[in-house]
Amino acid sequence: MPEERKEASAYARNDFEAAWETLDRAADHAAAAETYRVARDKWIETVLRHVAGWAESLSWGDVPGVQAQSPNRVVTVTAQAALTSSDGIGALVHIVDPVESLRQTPNDLWAATPIDRMEALLRDYTVEIGIVTDGRWWGLVCARERNMAASGVVDALTWIEEPRTRDAFLTVIGRQYIIGRDPVERLPVLFAESVTAADEITETLGAQVRRAVELLIQSFSESAVDAKRRGLPDPLPTDTHQTYEAAVTIMMWIVFLLFAEERGLLPSGELFEQGYGVSRELDRLQARETEESEEALDATSLTWHRLLPTSQALYRGASFESMRMPAYGGSLFDPARFSFLTATTEQGTLVLTVSDRVMLHALRSVQQAVLRGGDARRISFREMDVEQIGYIYEGLLGYTAIRVDEPYLGLRGTQGEEPEIPLSLLEDMAATHRDPKKLAAAICDWVEKDQPAAKPQSAAAIAKAVGAEVEPNGHCQVGDWCCRSG
Repeated sequence: MPEERKEASAYARNDFEAAWETLDRAADHAAAAETYRVARDKWIETVLRHVAGWAESLSWGDVPGVQAQSPNRVVTVTAQAALTSSDGIGALVHIVDPVESLRQTPNDLWAATPIDRMEALLRDYTVEIGIVTDGRWWGLVCARERNMAASGVVDALTWIEEPRTRDAFLTVIGRQYIIGRDPVERLPVLFAESVTAADEITETLGAQVRRAVELLIQSFSESAVDAKRRGLPDPLPTDTHQTYEAAVTIMMWIVFLLFAEERGLLPSGELFEQGYGVSRELDRLQARETEESEEALDATSLTWHRLLPTSQALYRGASFESMRMPAYGGSLFDPARFSFLTATTEQGTLVLTVSDRVMLHALRSVQQAVLRGGDARRISFREMDVEQIGYIYEGLLGYTAIRVDEPYLGLRGTQGEEPEIPLSLLEDMAATHRDPKKLAAAICDWVEKDQPAAKPQSAAAIAKAVGAEVEPNGHCQVGDWCCRSG
C-alpha cells in the first residue's frame, strides 16, 4: 500500500479500533453503540474514498430506491453508499452493525446472512458487485445474472499483521477493477473464473463422495460377514438398495453437520465439540494417521460411535446443563429409517461398525478436493453453496448396490464413474481374444451394453494396460486395473 494511503487510513483506523474495543466491553451501552457507528462510518468512507481510490466516484449516503426485503416483508435493508460512473452504479455498499461473522444469520426475522442480503440487493437492482461491512469484517459479493453468487470475507483488524491480504483486498475493490479499465479485466470476470473453479471442485467432490459410499458399503459387508461367522443373523436388509441408501444418508449426515457447524447453526462450546461435533474429526484422524499409521485406524471406530448419537440428537433433541439442542426431526436423521445401523447384539454392542480408517476417507472425501494435477484443497463449508451440496446428492441417486458371489474387477475410468466386470467374464474374454486390442474392444463393447452410464478408459488405453509388464506390489492390481471384491 502506498504511504499516502496508509496515512489516509491511520487516523480513521485508530478511532474505529478504539470505538470497537469500547463497544466490545459495553455492548448494551447506547452511547458506546452510537460512538461506534460514527467511527465506523468514518473508517469505511476513508477506506473506500481514499485507500481503495474511489475518490469522487463514491456516493456516500443512502442510495435512493435501493432496498431489499425479507420474504415476510418485516425486515428491509438498504445501500448506504455506491460507486458510480457515467454508466450508472458500479457497486453497492451495505453497512451493518457489529456481527460475529458476515456469514452468520442476524437475530431478526429474516433467515439470511449479511452476505445473502447483499446478494438480494444486487439482484433486485441488477448490480453485479457489492461490499457489505461492519467496519471490521469486509465482504465482497458478486451476483452475476443467471449465475450463483460468489463472495469472500476479510478481517480489517488483521490488516497490520497480514499486509498482503489487506493489499490484495484493497486492490480488487479498487475503482479501476469495478468501473474502469477494459471490461474483461473487471471483477465480474474474475468472479466468473472463480465460479468455474468452484464447479471443478463440486464435480471432484461428487466423484470422491461416490467412492466413499462404496467404502461404507464394503464396511457394512465386512460387519455382516463377521456376524454370520459368529452365528448371528445377517444384519443387512434383504433389499440391497436400502443398504446403498443408508450409506448415502451417512454421507449426507456428514455434509449437513459440517455445513451447519461451520455456519454457526448448531450449538457451540466444549461439550458439543467433544461429544457431538464432527468439524474437527478429520484433523484428529489425520493426526492419528501420522502418529500411528493409517492401518492402525482399522482397530477403532470412535468417529462412527460419535456420528450415530449426533444424528439421533439432531432428530430427538438433547438437553444438558450447558447445552441444548432442539429436536429437528425430519427424514434425514430419523433412526427408524435405517434401524439396522443402530442394531445391537445381546451384549449391547453395535452389530454394524465402521472403522476410523473408513471414516477418515469418508470425511476426507467431502473436506479435501483432489484437483487435476494432484493438488489437495481443503473445503470450507462456509463458502459452499446449497446448490453445490444438491449437485453432490443428485450425483448419488443413479446408483445402487447389489450382492455378488464372485470377484469383480474395477476398471479405471472417469473418476467416480468407473465400470466393474466379473473376473470370470474377463478371463473368458481374455481366452477368446488373445490380441490386447481385440480384448480391449470386447471389454468396451460389454461395458457399453451392461453399464451404459459408466465411463471406462479408451480401448487404446486398456490395450496398453493389458500389455504392460506387471510389477508385484502387494496390491491386487493389473496395469491400470484394480481389484474390487463383491
